[in-house]
Amino acid sequence: THIGMLVDSSIVVLENIFKRHEEGLAPREAIVAGGEEVWLVLVASTATTIVVFLPIIFIDKEIQLIYQGLAFTTTISLLSALLISLGFVPMIASKINIFKSSGNLTESSAEKRKSGMYGIYRKIVTEAFKMKYPLLLIVFMLLVAAVHGISKMDIDLPTTLEENEFGIIVFPIAGADLDANDQVAKKIEDLLKQYPEVETMSTVVRKDDLKVYVKLIPRKKRKVSKSQIMDFMREKGQETIKEVHEDYSLIVDEGISSDESRKIIINIFGHENDKLEELAHEVSQRMGKIPGVSNIVMTDLRKRPEYDMVVDRGRAAFYGLTVKDIADAMHAQVRGMRPTKYHEQKGGSEIETITRLQAIYRQKVEDLRKIYVSSPTTRQQILIEQPRKLPPDFWP
Repeated sequence: THIGMLVDSSIVVLENIFKRHEEGLAPREAIVAGGEEVWLVLVASTATTIVVFLPIIFIDKEIQLIYQGLAFTTTISLLSALLISLGFVPMIASKINIFKSSGNLTESSAEKRKSGMYGIYRKIVTEAFKMKYPLLLIVFMLLVAAVHGISKMDIDLPTTLEENEFGIIVFPIAGADLDANDQVAKKIEDLLKQYPEVETMSTVVRKDDLKVYVKLIPRKKRKVSKSQIMDFMREKGQETIKEVHEDYSLIVDEGISSDESRKIIINIFGHENDKLEELAHEVSQRMGKIPGVSNIVMTDLRKRPEYDMVVDRGRAAFYGLTVKDIADAMHAQVRGMRPTKYHEQKGGSEIETITRLQAIYRQKVEDLRKIYVSSPTTRQQILIEQPRKLPPDFWP
């Protein structure tokens, strides 16, 4: 359809030029008059097509990214076709004298219908109208055969997701090692191996992330549906991974292309962590009773081990230090500071520079006890362990 619209403007101009020439105008006058008469109509028809893309300006940015390429290509091509039809086509028509090869323009319409392919086409159409019921029956039988053939083909009908794929995302406990995550991955893989419908599975195991990507055989060859396998993994998978640790949890995701509008995220804020956890469990239980709601996971209740830095103000004052001096020293040497930015001469890009200890000197809690801080009064290097302690604690 889009390709036809590109040549429509030129066809209209040429038809009008020939019409004006048949009315008796000279070639050059016919070309000028033929183009001038239809330019406003062509501009209006092109504008009505382009204005369809105007609402893209007012929609979400994500949708704009999807359709702006199509809108830009269509708009530029239609405008180019309009300029060619109103400027280039009349100019070429005047240069090559298109009327020389047009034959006898005064030939009657009755004689044209009897000549060449037009006559053959007219005979076919006439016979088709005479046998319209047998012809409609043949078309209907062909349609039925086509639908039957498509239903037998080994294809997956297009949906909002990849019909033969889904993913399993596991949320490890805070501080879990790779061996524990690897054990969880093996248990999930053993569950999936029970189904011959699983064609391939790919597992990515990290310290704080575990994902299993599953690809099924084509739908026509399955005895168990995709939804049944996913429901089994939601129920049995949760029970299995909790054998490793009760704080492990998982969700079954329909894939990267799944409809995000089907997901609901509820955030609960507050200062008392125990109360927040109690409220989260209550909300989860109530939502689980709602028909159609499934796969409920609470991801931010995992407690992460942390260390509190408790500063002995008296000892710190003895060394001429404040709490801020010690905190700044810890932050600068462990997490890092940004003292400056590197500016590229070509391109003008800015690259941030971070200064901190090498990774080998800040991997363990014991390494934190060996950090030195400079006293602002005596300039003496003081071991940071002396004016403070590091008691362990748990925070969400």
